Amino acid sequence: MRARWAALALVLLDAGGAWAAPASRNAASAPAASAPASRPATRPAAPEDLAELQRAMEADRKAAAAARPERAPTGVASVLQSLNPDLSLILDIALAGFSEESPPMMGGHDPKASGFSLQALELAASASVDPYFRFNANLVFSPEGVEVEEVYATTLALPWNLQLRAGQLLTRFGRINATHLHSWTFSDQVLVLGKFFGGEGNRGLGAELSVLLPLPWFVELVATASNAAGEGAARSFLGDSDRGVKGPGDLQYTAAVKQFFALGDDWSLAWGLSGAFGPNATAAGNRT
Repeated sequence: MRARWAALALVLLDAGGAWAAPASRNAASAPAASAPASRPATRPAAPEDLAELQRAMEADRKAAAAARPERAPTGVASVLQSLNPDLSLILDIALAGFSEESPPMMGGHDPKASGFSLQALELAASASVDPYFRFNANLVFSPEGVEVEEVYATTLALPWNLQLRAGQLLTRFGRINATHLHSWTFSDQVLVLGKFFGGEGNRGLGAELSVLLPLPWFVELVATASNAAGEGAARSFLGDSDRGVKGPGDLQYTAAVKQFFALGDDWSLAWGLSGAFGPNATAAGNRT
């Protein structure tokens, strides 16, 4: 009878270059061997070898992460993610002194009396719903009550460098209108916003589509369609008369082109044009 032998020989080379004796995987069939008197000395790995190995492992990890497709969380993971948004609380307090009893301050959160004033306590929340949408909300608490400043969803994976936002939006007219009080470099609203758009700037329920052009410098085109009624658009468009939306002509349309040039490590240039168009309540058919 022909006997079948199955053995696996493992040859191990240690750091010092010494060879280990082959060993049979089947310990039961292997003859007993005497233990070696002493283990061969090994040479520690050089620091440059360890650094090279670490770099190679990091490169493999990044390559594997880049090749792995992102998947939307499902089940329990999706619920836990939705319950764990990024939260921020921002407090704005101003100290002001006026020589008149009723200063002509135009901003909705501007200090309007001498002494300390609570301009706003803003709660900002944001969360990635999935790999395709992100949700943002900005709620403002003031002595007058609670105000929904912004709440919108943003797409994250549209083709051709497109991005869509929908909800209650501060329109991207100019540079300051789309920003919040805590990010201003001054304590009150700039005059041009209060003069043309009112105390809360220009905002409304609507949708915004933007595209980043494939050019050697930063060029972004923005187009927004929103309600021309409400506190954010009343002064510029409908005034005190809210006719509602009976057709596309009753909406406000905002367009902007934004460009950015890096002139050096410490200097840059931002240039753009903005326009807003909508119905005017002074007479039927009038537009601003």
